[in-house]
Amino acid sequence: MTSRLFSDTPFSHVKQRRKQADQRRMAFRRAIEQYQDGQRLLVELESYSDGLPADYRHQLHREARQVHLRVVG
Repeated sequence: MTSRLFSDTPFSHVKQRRKQADQRRMAFRRAIEQYQDGQRLLVELESYSDGLPADYRHQLHREARQVHLRVVG
């Protein structure tokens, strides 16, 4: 019952805004980490694909970019 009395206080609004800001900040951080992971994956695929035929290398790179764009986009 006490929580109902204090739910409309200015402090609860401040806490709610801080929580929302933290959630946005964490979502942004996760997006950056996913982008960095995708970039690392592309670099690794490029280094491993040097001994492969050119058309297979091209297909591998294209598929990796599509996965990367889905993760980031």
